[in-house]
Amino acid sequence: MPRLRSADVFTYRISWAHPIFQPSLVSLCLHLIDSFEESSSAALSILNGMPRLERLVIEGSFPASDTSAPATDHVILPRLKLLQLDTGFRDWLRLDRQLDIPPNAVASAAIVDYDRQDEAYALISAAIVAKLEKLAARSKMHVRGLALVTSRTSFCDYELHFIMESPTVTGFVNGDVQPHFRIGLGDNRLGNLDLVGLIPLLPLDNVTILFLQDLFNGRRELQQYLATIQPPDVLQNITTLLYSTTYGLDPTKPSPYKAYLIHALTHRTQTGLPLKHLVLSRCIRLCGQDVDLMRETMDKLGCQLEWDGVELARVERGHLFSDTEMDMSGEERDEAFVLDS
Repeated sequence: MPRLRSADVFTYRISWAHPIFQPSLVSLCLHLIDSFEESSSAALSILNGMPRLERLVIEGSFPASDTSAPATDHVILPRLKLLQLDTGFRDWLRLDRQLDIPPNAVASAAIVDYDRQDEAYALISAAIVAKLEKLAARSKMHVRGLALVTSRTSFCDYELHFIMESPTVTGFVNGDVQPHFRIGLGDNRLGNLDLVGLIPLLPLDNVTILFLQDLFNGRRELQQYLATIQPPDVLQNITTLLYSTTYGLDPTKPSPYKAYLIHALTHRTQTGLPLKHLVLSRCIRLCGQDVDLMRETMDKLGCQLEWDGVELARVERGHLFSDTEMDMSGEERDEAFVLDS
């Protein structure tokens, strides 16, 4: 198969000696139910002979590496545009460290087979820091946007999305912002508070927009996440906070996150680092009393408040109107949003 350009393999096990691995490959996607027959050292050796690769996806585990084998030199994949590694954390560390890919290549990883009690957590955090610092050094690409997301589409519990180009609020809300680097951590052994613990360790001085999505099952978790936006230690330069949740809250009761949002934003203002824009999106359940209080508080803080694309102006009889939609003459007005009250 010397002219094979694309291989998309779904199998139980496979050997890196299989003839499907050809130097002519442009796209290689491997989805294993069990594991590869050889260690990641064998994978690196084979990949070293595929300089034309533009897409590389590896989903599967590796047997333990042979520590007696000589270390593989860096594998250069000069044309790669997409790298996805869903492996054990030690294999991800090795593969990611030794694969030399273009700075503009989009990368993602899903790491699940570690315990928060071992040294893996420290190794993973150090590897993320090194990766982001290397990007900045090689291409002057800094993290401009950060998203902390509960993953609903993979076997990871939580994900960090790093956006290198300056994102827009609209892009985040509409799901148009694609992370340059995404890492998923989980398998029900990484608590979401551990994910928060990563934030102070990362090079995030250039982040101006923070997106929190579906990140709590209770008040304590949300309180910890909102602590990430409080100076002076981390995320000092963010000007916009987006908060989105699809968790159903009781619309007849005051929302549990209202006080935490107000406290976090007030604290930033008091320390001289005020937020300029707060965006609430999707199925957030706020009663009219909550919205009115938040609007008044944000006005005092000089912070623009937006909810599902509507600039909040006032609440009347359970309906929300923007400034442009209020008719002071009393004529009929278009509804901008209807509150669940």
